[in-house]
Amino acid sequence: MSTLSRTIARAGLAYSESAYGLNLFVRESLKGVVAAAEQSAEIWRKIEITPPDDGNVEFPVYDPNLGIQIDTLSFTKDEYNTLLLNMEIAHSARSTHPEVLLQMSLTHACALWDALFSDVIRATILSMPQHLKSKETMTWDEIIEHQLRGSLVEVLVERRVRKIAYSGVREQLTYVRDRLGVDLISSSKVDVGALEIIRLKRNAVAHNGARVTNEYAVRVDLLVGQPIVFTEESAAAEREHLHASGMALVEGLLAKYCPEEWNA
Repeated sequence: MSTLSRTIARAGLAYSESAYGLNLFVRESLKGVVAAAEQSAEIWRKIEITPPDDGNVEFPVYDPNLGIQIDTLSFTKDEYNTLLLNMEIAHSARSTHPEVLLQMSLTHACALWDALFSDVIRATILSMPQHLKSKETMTWDEIIEHQLRGSLVEVLVERRVRKIAYSGVREQLTYVRDRLGVDLISSSKVDVGALEIIRLKRNAVAHNGARVTNEYAVRVDLLVGQPIVFTEESAAAEREHLHASGMALVEGLLAKYCPEEWNA
């Protein structure tokens, strides 16, 4: 197995394992978060009564084993109102946890995709520096500086990868098609428009408090500033699309540059 095929295959395997782990984490965490929110709501319902006009609010305390009353919890009206307020705040906070968890899962899934893209593109260009050919120029001072720091090729590759990594999805996949010969834009496994919307959604979460940005509003039927609703189903579909497109990139590069090993 060549160094390139081994590097790309390992990157793809690590990506799949991380994506699977993220899905498992989200599913299991949502169960716990939802259960905690339901428990909080149940406790709130149990203690929410109309306090008497005079006197304290009292709750009997029972021994769970004997089933008999062993004490009484007594609250003044002010204490009881404070207790209700604290329970309401706690329940309100817990009720938002599922959506926050889904927002976090989106940003992490996008980060995994970005890392995979950079890793496999870097490995491919490093193995075939001819892909660095461009109209970009460097001064002698820059060349000497980079030579002193290490391989000029590695420095140029890193600079190219950083530039591509900060481009839009369509620009990234256009580079992969035009310069590396792997056409994901026409692939049935990749929906470029959906990937663009996913990234815009991620940016709205990271930079705009999960509210619709101008760029996101152009692509979806939502108003600027409107909170973005996250559901378990839509979040899972977005993570799956990211994973499918990431693996399509891995498979495309392996088929293009390591055909003997890929078809073996």
